[in-house]
Amino acid sequence: IIHEALEQFDACQEVWEDNQLRYEEDVKFARLGEQWPTDDAKQRSDDGRPMLTVNRMPAFIRQVVNDARQNKPQIKVLPQDSDADPQTAEVYNGIIRNIEATSKADLAYDTAIDCSATGGIGYFRIGIEYADEDTFAMDVCIDRVANPLTVYPAANSTAAASTDWTHCFVTEMVPEDEFEATYPNAEKIDWKATTLDENEASWFSKNEIRVAEYWKREEEEYNIHLLDTDEIVTDEMWDELKDDYEALGIGIVKTRKSTRKKVTQYIMTAHEVLETNEWPGQYIPIIPVYGEEVVIDG
Repeated sequence: IIHEALEQFDACQEVWEDNQLRYEEDVKFARLGEQWPTDDAKQRSDDGRPMLTVNRMPAFIRQVVNDARQNKPQIKVLPQDSDADPQTAEVYNGIIRNIEATSKADLAYDTAIDCSATGGIGYFRIGIEYADEDTFAMDVCIDRVANPLTVYPAANSTAAASTDWTHCFVTEMVPEDEFEATYPNAEKIDWKATTLDENEASWFSKNEIRVAEYWKREEEEYNIHLLDTDEIVTDEMWDELKDDYEALGIGIVKTRKSTRKKVTQYIMTAHEVLETNEWPGQYIPIIPVYGEEVVIDG
């Protein structure tokens, strides 16, 4: 996993480098008002001449973002055919509205739109957390991604909503003391190492280490069975209820292989995997919000 992840991260960095540099330039230009070319700014500074900046960008960005805030994006479940039940769809809509309200999804959407309007890239993400300190019940939540530059999507992605991502990284540089406090059982790290493997170089800086969520999505084969009641069950369902089915005289008519998507999250450094978590869904739960897309030279 480590070797595979380091190679994938290098590929993601290479593909997203231009977009990320342009995002930084756009944010500095639009939000910080750094609008003078570097050479001109240096020459004027050396000559003691003034450099006035009338930054008109924030007003235009706010107009786009405020329009989005007034027309809130909402998840809507619709019955698709005559077999679907409108009442079930309405129940799902109620559950989703509750998820959006309790997790303050508005903030996640607004942050993603703001980042997208400013620099062309924004994200929000889906998470699962315990509903309370003293319970095992878990809630779905919609969280914001404050810094889009921490996300490195799959290099070969073409889908606008990340449905074809086979992998993704969410990373941050963690200070030495914070890392050792959070992961006390991690391998001891030589923080004063002067020579690093080529793949490891971007994972370390002075007194900091990169901790990454490595999301991986892969196909998994499994069997499905058609019963003589026209019900379709998996191996797991058949094994669990086999005695009940046989007692009722229900048997398997046909079996075939199928595939499903399996998503795994690895919390890792360049040295080791710190945690492995199975995600209960078929997509990597990070959603991009892109500005206008233009493809140039691939």
